[in-house]
Amino acid sequence: MRFSTNSYTTDWINLEIGIAMGCTISPILFVMAMEVILKAAGDSAGPASLGGGYMPSLKAFMDDTTIICSK
Repeated sequence: MRFSTNSYTTDWINLEIGIAMGCTISPILFVMAMEVILKAAGDSAGPASLGGGYMPSLKAFMDDTTIICSK
């Protein structure tokens, strides 16, 4: 990847991690990979609350994921 303006262009930069912005397939691949992780983690029940119910075992937003388990 490299960046350009009217007066300057950077050297080529190798991408090692992350999602390249502007790439049409990157968001699709990201969502597919996250969906596999969320489906696998969402099958377990979370810890019991004081009222006798159960807390959700998985909370996720974009790439921020919290997994809560009782053991």
